[in-house]
Amino acid sequence: MRNADGVGYYGYRGDFGDIPNDGHFVLDGLLFSDHTPTPGLTEYKNAIEPIQVLKESAYDKIGIINRYDFVTLDHQKCEWAVVGDGFTTLRKELALPKGIKPGETTELPIDGVELAELAGECYVKVSFTLNAPTPWGGFRGRV
Repeated sequence: MRNADGVGYYGYRGDFGDIPNDGHFVLDGLLFSDHTPTPGLTEYKNAIEPIQVLKESAYDKIGIINRYDFVTLDHQKCEWAVVGDGFTTLRKELALPKGIKPGETTELPIDGVELAELAGECYVKVSFTLNAPTPWGGFRGRV
């Protein structure tokens, strides 16, 4: 909507002359008025992720939990890379053991991380993707 001076604004209940209305509107959803994500949407995305990476892991191991209710992680592929100030190492595949059951925790060893070669602040970025296309996830959809 635009006001009398031509300045755009978002209109809500009651701004359109609609009667009756409750007179107020709460903007506490997962998206802002312009449909950009709120921090709550990012938090929700992390809360429902089916694979959780544990923070207590050592530098050369990644601990994960299968948060699925009924399936193993056999349909997943894991990749990792070291990311730092102005650099990213090549993504490397990390073999997931077969049969990680729902609720089960396991550690995945990361081979090839040499701390002496890393300078400055850096972290390990872990990505999980589907092994094969699915009707709901498309081709190699990210999870």
